[in-house]
Amino acid sequence: GETLLPGKDCAAIGFQLCSSCLHVPYEQADAFDKKGPPGRFYAVRQRLLADYKPVNVPAQTGIVQVRCLVNCEGQAGQFTAITYSSNYQQTQFDGRIVNQLLTIMRTYFATGWKPGRIQKIDRPLDYQATVNIRLVAGVITDVYP
Repeated sequence: GETLLPGKDCAAIGFQLCSSCLHVPYEQADAFDKKGPPGRFYAVRQRLLADYKPVNVPAQTGIVQVRCLVNCEGQAGQFTAITYSSNYQQTQFDGRIVNQLLTIMRTYFATGWKPGRIQKIDRPLDYQATVNIRLVAGVITDVYP
């Protein structure tokens, strides 16, 4: 490691969660719109539909589930993707598809989130947000929470 010089602090570099506890909302289906600014999910859907370039791979039908962690300051990071077949079995998608979707999400949706809230806790919370992207033959057909 490096030595901390006098007058310098040891502030984190890059995305950091605010707490060691992560809260996953119980109302998962509605969590995305409740946590993001008004129209946030609409903006995500529009951006994905506008920027995604279909990859012509007939066997690539199913769901790409993109997850990210949102900290108490409304910043998102640690974007990951899990892919499922049309039978909802975990499967492997073409890397060009998954990487393109993750890049769009990281580029346009790393900031601007509302911190999580739970009734009995006064401070803002970290949480996980999820976006499901349905593809048929490599083409986006639906985006939903």
